Amino acid sequence: MLACLVHKDCKDISMRPMDLPPGRTRVEAREDSRRVLEGERAEAKSKRSGDPFTEVERQLKQARVVGMKAQAAQIAIQSIQTKIQMLRENADVYVLIHGQQGYNEIVASLLSRMARIGEEDSRDVSISTPVSVGYSQLSERFASEDDNNSCD
Repeated sequence: MLACLVHKDCKDISMRPMDLPPGRTRVEAREDSRRVLEGERAEAKSKRSGDPFTEVERQLKQARVVGMKAQAAQIAIQSIQTKIQMLRENADVYVLIHGQQGYNEIVASLLSRMARIGEEDSRDVSISTPVSVGYSQLSERFASEDDNNSCD
Protein backbone atom coordinates (compact mmCIF):
# COMPACT_ATOMS: atom_id res chain seq x y z
CA MET A 1 0.00 0.00 0.00
CA LEU A 2 2.81 2.33 0.92
CA ALA A 3 4.47 1.59 -2.44
CA CYS A 4 1.30 2.59 -4.24
CA LEU A 5 1.09 5.89 -2.39
CA VAL A 6 4.77 6.74 -2.79
CA HIS A 7 4.96 5.70 -6.46
CA LYS A 8 1.52 6.82 -7.57
CA ASP A 9 2.90 8.27 -10.80
CA CYS A 10 4.52 4.98 -11.79
CA LYS A 11 2.48 3.14 -14.42
CA ASP A 12 3.74 -0.26 -13.28
CA ILE A 13 2.18 0.08 -9.82
CA SER A 14 -1.57 0.56 -9.63
CA MET A 15 -4.17 0.61 -6.88
CA ARG A 16 -6.65 -1.08 -9.26
CA PRO A 17 -4.69 -3.65 -11.34
CA MET A 18 -7.88 -5.11 -12.83
CA ASP A 19 -8.57 -1.80 -14.57
CA LEU A 20 -5.24 -1.89 -16.44
CA PRO A 21 -5.03 -3.28 -19.98
CA PRO A 22 -3.32 -6.66 -20.30
CA GLY A 23 0.41 -6.65 -20.91
CA ARG A 24 2.65 -8.99 -22.85
CA THR A 25 2.40 -12.70 -22.18
CA ARG A 26 5.38 -14.80 -21.22
CA VAL A 27 5.46 -16.34 -24.69
CA GLU A 28 5.60 -12.91 -26.33
CA ALA A 29 8.31 -11.73 -23.91
CA ARG A 30 10.41 -14.82 -24.61
CA GLU A 31 9.97 -14.40 -28.36
CA ASP A 32 11.05 -10.74 -28.10
CA SER A 33 14.11 -11.61 -26.05
CA ARG A 34 14.99 -14.38 -28.54
CA ARG A 35 14.81 -11.89 -31.41
CA VAL A 36 16.95 -9.37 -29.52
CA LEU A 37 19.52 -12.05 -28.73
CA GLU A 38 19.62 -13.18 -32.38
CA GLY A 39 20.18 -9.58 -33.44
CA GLU A 40 23.01 -9.13 -30.94
CA ARG A 41 24.65 -12.37 -32.06
CA ALA A 42 24.38 -11.40 -35.73
CA GLU A 43 25.89 -8.01 -34.95
CA ALA A 44 28.74 -9.57 -32.97
CA LYS A 45 29.37 -12.06 -35.78
CA SER A 46 29.54 -9.29 -38.36
CA LYS A 47 32.05 -7.38 -36.22
CA ARG A 48 34.38 -10.36 -35.98
CA SER A 49 37.22 -10.33 -38.43
CA GLY A 50 36.96 -12.69 -41.37
CA ASP A 51 40.17 -14.46 -40.43
CA PRO A 52 40.96 -17.09 -43.09
CA PHE A 53 42.77 -19.21 -40.52
CA THR A 54 39.59 -19.75 -38.51
CA GLU A 55 37.84 -20.96 -41.67
CA VAL A 56 40.68 -23.37 -42.38
CA GLU A 57 40.56 -24.62 -38.79
CA ARG A 58 36.80 -25.19 -39.09
CA GLN A 59 37.27 -27.15 -42.30
CA LEU A 60 40.00 -29.25 -40.66
CA LYS A 61 37.70 -30.03 -37.76
CA GLN A 62 34.95 -31.06 -40.17
CA ALA A 63 37.40 -33.28 -42.03
CA ARG A 64 38.42 -34.94 -38.76
CA VAL A 65 34.81 -35.60 -37.89
CA VAL A 66 34.17 -37.11 -41.31
CA GLY A 67 37.26 -39.26 -40.89
CA MET A 68 36.16 -40.45 -37.46
CA LYS A 69 32.70 -41.32 -38.76
CA ALA A 70 34.27 -43.17 -41.66
CA GLN A 71 36.55 -45.12 -39.35
CA ALA A 72 33.67 -46.02 -37.04
CA ALA A 73 31.61 -47.24 -40.00
CA GLN A 74 34.55 -49.21 -41.33
CA ILE A 75 35.05 -50.89 -37.95
CA ALA A 76 31.34 -51.71 -37.80
CA ILE A 77 31.45 -53.23 -41.29
CA GLN A 78 34.57 -55.24 -40.42
CA SER A 79 32.96 -56.61 -37.27
CA ILE A 80 29.89 -57.67 -39.25
CA GLN A 81 32.15 -59.30 -41.85
CA THR A 82 33.92 -61.17 -39.07
CA LYS A 83 30.58 -62.36 -37.66
CA ILE A 84 29.46 -63.54 -41.09
CA GLN A 85 32.76 -65.36 -41.63
CA MET A 86 32.40 -67.03 -38.22
CA LEU A 87 28.85 -68.07 -39.12
CA ARG A 88 30.08 -69.58 -42.38
CA GLU A 89 32.89 -71.46 -40.68
CA ASN A 90 30.52 -72.86 -38.06
CA ALA A 91 27.47 -73.20 -40.28
CA ASP A 92 26.82 -76.83 -39.33
CA VAL A 93 26.68 -75.98 -35.61
CA TYR A 94 24.37 -73.00 -36.15
CA VAL A 95 22.10 -75.07 -38.43
CA LEU A 96 21.85 -77.75 -35.73
CA ILE A 97 21.04 -75.18 -33.04
CA HIS A 98 18.76 -72.77 -34.94
CA GLY A 99 17.73 -74.76 -38.00
CA GLN A 100 18.43 -73.78 -41.60
CA GLN A 101 15.82 -71.02 -41.60
CA GLY A 102 17.15 -69.54 -38.34
CA TYR A 103 20.70 -69.62 -39.68
CA ASN A 104 19.59 -67.89 -42.89
CA GLU A 105 17.74 -65.22 -40.88
CA ILE A 106 20.87 -64.51 -38.80
CA VAL A 107 23.01 -64.11 -41.92
CA ALA A 108 20.34 -62.01 -43.63
CA SER A 109 20.03 -59.68 -40.64
CA LEU A 110 23.80 -59.16 -40.54
CA LEU A 111 23.89 -58.44 -44.27
CA SER A 112 21.01 -55.97 -44.04
CA ARG A 113 22.68 -54.23 -41.09
CA MET A 114 25.87 -53.91 -43.12
CA ALA A 115 23.89 -52.53 -46.06
CA ARG A 116 22.27 -49.93 -43.79
CA ILE A 117 25.70 -48.84 -42.56
CA GLY A 118 26.83 -48.44 -46.16
CA GLU A 119 23.74 -46.38 -47.02
CA GLU A 120 24.26 -44.09 -44.02
CA ASP A 121 27.86 -43.56 -45.06
CA SER A 122 26.90 -42.62 -48.59
CA ARG A 123 24.44 -40.04 -47.23
CA ASP A 124 26.79 -38.62 -44.58
CA VAL A 125 30.05 -38.47 -46.50
CA SER A 126 30.26 -36.43 -49.66
CA ILE A 127 31.62 -38.09 -52.78
CA SER A 128 34.57 -35.72 -53.03
CA THR A 129 36.18 -36.85 -49.77
CA PRO A 130 39.01 -39.37 -50.03
CA VAL A 131 37.43 -41.37 -47.20
CA SER A 132 34.39 -42.26 -49.31
CA VAL A 133 36.68 -44.01 -51.79
CA GLY A 134 37.67 -46.43 -49.04
CA TYR A 135 34.02 -47.25 -48.43
CA SER A 136 33.28 -48.08 -52.01
CA GLN A 137 36.40 -50.23 -52.30
CA LEU A 138 35.55 -52.02 -49.08
CA SER A 139 31.96 -52.64 -50.18
CA GLU A 140 33.09 -53.88 -53.59
CA ARG A 141 35.64 -56.20 -52.00
CA PHE A 142 33.02 -57.64 -49.66
CA ALA A 143 30.55 -58.07 -52.50
CA SER A 144 33.15 -59.92 -54.58
CA GLU A 145 33.95 -62.15 -51.60
CA ASP A 146 30.25 -62.96 -51.25
CA ASP A 147 30.03 -63.78 -54.96
CA ASN A 148 33.08 -66.01 -54.75
CA ASN A 149 31.83 -67.83 -51.66
CA SER A 150 28.29 -68.28 -52.97
CA CYS A 151 29.62 -70.13 -56.02
CA ASP A 152 31.22 -72.81 -53.80
